[in-house]
Amino acid sequence: MAGRICLIKSILSAIPLFYMSWFKIPAIVMKKIVEIQRNFLWCWRSGGRKIAWAFWEKVCEPRGNGGLGVINIKFFNIALLGKWIWRLDFSKGGLWKEVVESKYGVWRKLKGPSSKTMGSLWWRELKAIWSMEEWGREFDDRFNWKVGNGKEIRFWEDKWVGDLELKNKFPRLYSLCRDKDELLECCGVWEEGEWNWKFGWRRNLFDWEKSQVDQLFEEFRGLSIDPDIDDSWVWRDGMHTDFSVKSAYSVLRGHSEGDLSKLYNFFWSIKALSAA
Repeated sequence: MAGRICLIKSILSAIPLFYMSWFKIPAIVMKKIVEIQRNFLWCWRSGGRKIAWAFWEKVCEPRGNGGLGVINIKFFNIALLGKWIWRLDFSKGGLWKEVVESKYGVWRKLKGPSSKTMGSLWWRELKAIWSMEEWGREFDDRFNWKVGNGKEIRFWEDKWVGDLELKNKFPRLYSLCRDKDELLECCGVWEEGEWNWKFGWRRNLFDWEKSQVDQLFEEFRGLSIDPDIDDSWVWRDGMHTDFSVKSAYSVLRGHSEGDLSKLYNFFWSIKALSAA
């Protein structure tokens, strides 16, 4: 069986890799790939069937969790496409990015509603990947902003302090602000070498609203923008701050190494005699 597992990982899982890195694989194709992998693993042939000794979901578990480490085609496909979303913000320059942004706009356009008549198949599938519940709620649930010059971060609508947007923490103040799409760099001024936060409201605030403003300031006390550094995304999966297909795949699986991982790894390392 060890040889069949190696062949599944190196060949059957690798053959569709190029397609999966560009497009969302159709469900019927995914089902057929898994069927071929499963039949090969359990030595099923057209003349008859043998016993499947484990659910396929268990086979796709990491070895540290008692599985066989075969990749889950669906989650790996999503992780590969998630890499394109990450690069839309993280990549600086590049002809491909200039072409995409000139045609579709910046990465924020992925957050809008999808339409079958708008954009290429690739762009529509990226929009679908952004909104997949496997990320949590949306793709941006998996990253936070690292404050730089404030030219990209939207003060109210992005998660740059804590795990929640300020518009959701302070809905009253959000309803009273003049510009709901205001960038961080527009929410203050430099005075004598220090950054001072300043906001514009549509009317004079009541006393209880002013107390909310004080709470708002507490959220980012000590924070200021740095004109020499660009704003950037920080990937969060508990272990990594940079996006990788491997870390995204781990997030989508919803697993970490279990309590029995050391025990499983010990069993896998035993130099056992081969079956007669």
